[in-house]
Amino acid sequence: MKEFKKIVTKKEEINFSIKEETNGHFVYVPFKENSDHIPAGCMLYSLNDTLVSNSGLHLSGVQDYLSSSEHYPIVLVFRSEHGHQELKGRKMLTYPLPDDFFGQIPSLTKEEIKQYTSLAHSWVKGLLDATTTDEGFEYVCTKNGVDIYQGTVPGSQIHLIRGTTRVKTSKDEARALMIAPTTESFRRLFHMIDVHFQDGMVLHQFPEGYKAPELPFYCIKWAIMGSPGPVWERDVCWLEYADIIHDEAGNELGFGVGSSITRPECPTLENHKLVRAEISCTGYVFKRRQNDPGYMDVTYVIQADPKGWIPKWAVNMFAWQQALNVARIRKIIEGTLDAKGRMSHHKRNDADVQGVLIPHGQRYTINIHVAEDNSMITFGFCSNNNDIGCYVSGLPSGKEWSKSKRLNSHVEPVTGKVLVGKGEYELVFDNSYSWFKSKQIYYWYRVGPIGS
Repeated sequence: MKEFKKIVTKKEEINFSIKEETNGHFVYVPFKENSDHIPAGCMLYSLNDTLVSNSGLHLSGVQDYLSSSEHYPIVLVFRSEHGHQELKGRKMLTYPLPDDFFGQIPSLTKEEIKQYTSLAHSWVKGLLDATTTDEGFEYVCTKNGVDIYQGTVPGSQIHLIRGTTRVKTSKDEARALMIAPTTESFRRLFHMIDVHFQDGMVLHQFPEGYKAPELPFYCIKWAIMGSPGPVWERDVCWLEYADIIHDEAGNELGFGVGSSITRPECPTLENHKLVRAEISCTGYVFKRRQNDPGYMDVTYVIQADPKGWIPKWAVNMFAWQQALNVARIRKIIEGTLDAKGRMSHHKRNDADVQGVLIPHGQRYTINIHVAEDNSMITFGFCSNNNDIGCYVSGLPSGKEWSKSKRLNSHVEPVTGKVLVGKGEYELVFDNSYSWFKSKQIYYWYRVGPIGS
């Protein structure tokens, strides 16, 4: 392997182009008049001491980097060998990822749980301080009822984002949004809240024997976030802690706080074109308004280092969308309250109403375990603005609800029930026929004996 260094002091000195090969390598293509001694086809290894494999740039991002005067002088390092392990096997991911994507994940030890519990508690003050301080945050605007703040930490790549809004909600409804204890609930919730969320998993949760929505709740999660602009997507692995406490003034508040950690079962994934970002004291705070009964102030804070290089316009676009997560939280809560009202005649027997956004061309499946023969699966749902298909998988052919049928649940909420035996079933909402429209669905279900 040979290494070639090229120093370019200004844009006008560029006498080469960069081409991306099918294997993901960026290679050197000299212009005809180029007198450099760098052989054509050498791989671009680093830009200003940043490894290209860690920068997260697509080809257009590399070109943008080279065309920006603020980066000069630029030191480029090329290598003549294409066999570098960090660039081998690059491939895109297909979502949702399989449950065994990370292989067999060992359980946390008691000592690890003890250490993680103490570590998570140490982050609470940092989150609460970030919801009220002006240090580092600058007011940008108010959009969709959300006060948006943005800033940076001097001398670092850490970006600060904060969004605050007023939401009509109860303690129980707020708690439901603070907790996503399973991969299924995590995916369902974040697809509605975060427009950048691509996929994710709950790797661990504790305390042992946890039952939602009990508090405190701790978990380790991993997620892939889409990136605007010509850059790779980011992924994050973090420890999360949710609880309800009282502040110094005695006011009750709920929160969910998370910060990045490293786990051996969740390695960095450059081979999948992912850059591992880092977050610190990031999360949500729900606080009841003293003079406004029935309402809470909801604040979302991000303190993150995206790693690699991202254009400033892309950072600003990401910041605005993240701050508006609280507007989407408000929409979920208000939508759930409205759906409960629309389905008030359904015999839910206190079954929870859940919301889910189903993308066009896809289905959403709820796994239902039935422990006893002669049981009844009872369910109901409504939608916003459009129809939706629905069926129950696992039923004998020809039985009612065994085949998908499109229903105008946006006009009139739907309820159904099926008699089943012991086994595994799926309640499926089918939007596979839609080419363009995502569907917002609110549903409930319960399993019980006949007549319940």
